[in-house]
Amino acid sequence: MGDKYIDYDEVEEYGGHLSTMVPRLFGVSPLVNMEAVKAEVDAKVAAVQVELEKAGLVRSVVRGAAGDIEEQTAKGKKLIEQFFNYLGALDEDVPVDREAFFPGGNKGELSRLTASSAAARMAGILRGFAVPSNAALPEGASWKARFEQARAGLVQTSGDRGGARGDSIVATAELVAARDGFVKFYNGVAKRLVLGALNHVGRAGEYKLFFKDLQVTEPRTSPSGSGEPVSEAPAPPEPVDA
Repeated sequence: MGDKYIDYDEVEEYGGHLSTMVPRLFGVSPLVNMEAVKAEVDAKVAAVQVELEKAGLVRSVVRGAAGDIEEQTAKGKKLIEQFFNYLGALDEDVPVDREAFFPGGNKGELSRLTASSAAARMAGILRGFAVPSNAALPEGASWKARFEQARAGLVQTSGDRGGARGDSIVATAELVAARDGFVKFYNGVAKRLVLGALNHVGRAGEYKLFFKDLQVTEPRTSPSGSGEPVSEAPAPPEPVDA
């Protein structure tokens, strides 16, 4: 299931991720012009950024300075990258479910993570430690503790709001309209076109890789209660309502 509410920071995060992924589909299906999809996504994201700059920000730091939030976010990103590299360096015979930690085997573009998305990524990684096949992960307890500490520090610093700016945004009518325009295109058009192109070439299993909001979800478990993930079809595109 996708993000039920895409805030202003996430417009750039989700849109930027999709923009970097879409070129993988250039020319794969004659039925869908993915170049046009990328151009529209970039335009929608840019429109929101322009209105953010015009509207300005009202600083309302909840706990600590914005610099503290940025520092905690940077630490979280570094920890995620270190853990990703650690998993990649394990011997092939070491039992580990990397997909439980990094869906699709991809760490994504960490540089784009906001405080809220970094905290969400760390929460997803923490859920990976609960998967039975990761119970015997070497140094697993130590890594888990580091992620718990890092996420707790980030949430506390940002006042549990999670915004990378650590502030409130004064939303003008133009800014609201720009965000709504992005959300409607992202959920109601881009997801359908990407899924259509992937279905056409038999690659529907890659669907979630293109949409970051679909990658941070609670894992479903089998009816037997074994804890093993249940394979499922790609999530349907979201409704167009903002």
